[in-house]
Amino acid sequence: MKFYSFIFLRFLCSVVCTHTEVYSLSFDGVTLLSLQEHWDSVPPSISTSWNHSDSTPCSWVGIGCDKNSHNVLSLNLSGYGISGQIGPEIGHLKRLQTLDLSSNSFFGSLPQELSNCSLLESLTLDYNTLSGEIPRNLAEFKDFKLV
Repeated sequence: MKFYSFIFLRFLCSVVCTHTEVYSLSFDGVTLLSLQEHWDSVPPSISTSWNHSDSTPCSWVGIGCDKNSHNVLSLNLSGYGISGQIGPEIGHLKRLQTLDLSSNSFFGSLPQELSNCSLLESLTLDYNTLSGEIPRNLAEFKDFKLV
C-alpha cells in the first residue's frame, strides 16, 4: 500500500509542478522597488506600473532595458513629480548607462553607491533640491557627462 501511495504522490507532484508557473522579479526590478521605498510621493503612473509580480521591470514606466539580458540600462523619471531621496540601492543597477531624475523634488545628497554604476554615461539631476557633492569617481568614468 505504501508503494502505491508513493507513486500517487509522485504523480500528483509531477502534474502540479509542471503546470505551476512561478515568476520572480529580476534583481534590477527588486532594486527599483527598493529604491522607490525612499520616495515620499510617487505618481500613480509609476506606482501602478512598477509591479512586483512582473519578471522584469522592462515594461515599467521610465525604464529602458537591454532586449536580450533584460538589464536596466536607463532610468528616466524626468518630470514625474517624485519627492524623496535617492537611495543607495541605485548602486545595484550595474548596467545603468543613463539616469535622468530632473524636474522632480528629490532632496538630500547623492549616495556614494552611485559610483558603482561604472557604465553610467549621462546623469541629469537639474530642478531638484539635491545637496552635497557628486561622487568624485563619477567623472572618471569613460564618456561620462553631467547634464
